[in-house]
Amino acid sequence: MHPGGDILAVQKESEKPFSLDYDIATGDGTVTIVPLIVNFQICVQEVVITILTHANAKNVVVQDSNSVKIASINDLTAAAGVPEYFRFDWGPHGTKMTLDKSLTLVNPSSGPVMRVHVEGYYKPGRTLNLGMTNNTL
Repeated sequence: MHPGGDILAVQKESEKPFSLDYDIATGDGTVTIVPLIVNFQICVQEVVITILTHANAKNVVVQDSNSVKIASINDLTAAAGVPEYFRFDWGPHGTKMTLDKSLTLVNPSSGPVMRVHVEGYYKPGRTLNLGMTNNTL
């Protein structure tokens, strides 16, 4: 195994790896956390959500911009036993999003305040014709 584990090994071998952190505030709505790149597919390996301020009965969804959901949490009022840390792991090759779509996080109005960490990579989603001329783009 490569140093750094399987996820890091696949990222090193991929064309466009990413590791991103976002601070999401109450009522941010739908936030693009990984933007699309045309002709590429986002492969998400891991999402970690840390709740900083809880909001009772608010559903937070991680999905692509085509509304294909990959993770969801239902936050509760802060109390003993209420988790503040959620980790979703799809292994070294990750889970694929819809081609040419962004990865988004939907935080409802009056939703929780959180920190989100995302790791993954972009994978070519179409065969590109390298012999194209300027007028065929």
